[in-house]
Amino acid sequence: MKGYIRYIKYDLIFIAFLLAAGFLLSGIKKAGTDRAERMNAECVTQERVFDYADKLTDAQEEKLRKLIAKREKQIQADIVIVTLDEQMTDYDVMVYSDDLQDSWKFGYNEPYGNCAMLVDNWGTGYMWFHTAGNVLNKYNSDARIDFLLDKTCEYVNMSPYLGYRAYVNTLTKNMQGTVFFTWYVPHLAVFIFALIVTVVFLWINLYKRGARKTTTSSTYMKNQAYQVRRREDLFIGKNVVQRRIETSNRGGGGGGGGGSHRSGGGHSYGGGGRHH
Repeated sequence: MKGYIRYIKYDLIFIAFLLAAGFLLSGIKKAGTDRAERMNAECVTQERVFDYADKLTDAQEEKLRKLIAKREKQIQADIVIVTLDEQMTDYDVMVYSDDLQDSWKFGYNEPYGNCAMLVDNWGTGYMWFHTAGNVLNKYNSDARIDFLLDKTCEYVNMSPYLGYRAYVNTLTKNMQGTVFFTWYVPHLAVFIFALIVTVVFLWINLYKRGARKTTTSSTYMKNQAYQVRRREDLFIGKNVVQRRIETSNRGGGGGGGGGSHRSGGGHSYGGGGRHH
């Protein structure tokens, strides 16, 4: 038994590594999804849908409120939707979102805390995605913000309701998932992938070891003596090529955007925007 374990020890190490990585990424205990109760008692409103541009029906607003109430518990962040119909610069739309959280003290965990706010100004067609707290930490690059805005803009011009619904659902999936480049992958998918790779690796190694069993200790014996063919390697020439590899001395850095800034009230917010 000890010999067999020694024979497959590297396979066992590889399998243990993949399974550990899979369980870690599968989110057995997902950060931010333990369904803690909202702790912010200072927020001045319970409203989450502010349709100042009158783009939604009363029934659609109510559907969004119910969806948001469910999703907020899942991602531990306030989710706010604001529509405007104003002639404002893109920068002013961002400042508007900052001032709104400062004034009304949005934040699931505390005032000015975890919050995702979509401010859609139909007057200029500019949309700003405002982030704070755990949402700011998650959406820390242009790629992640663009992914969310892509999904929202895909529907919003055809149907504002469908666009804002896509915003809420995509936000939730992104907050609960793992991102690879610009693709968001659910934790369960990462675990399944690790499991498949492990099984394939094990099958290939077992197949190779079975193939190596075609020879035995007596295969090359004749009259109880080993008969091994003589083999010589003849090197005709030698050619060495030298190449200088230039290295860069630049320090690493993140992508543009997705950073944070200070609001007029002195709080740290982030986000990104685009026209639709």
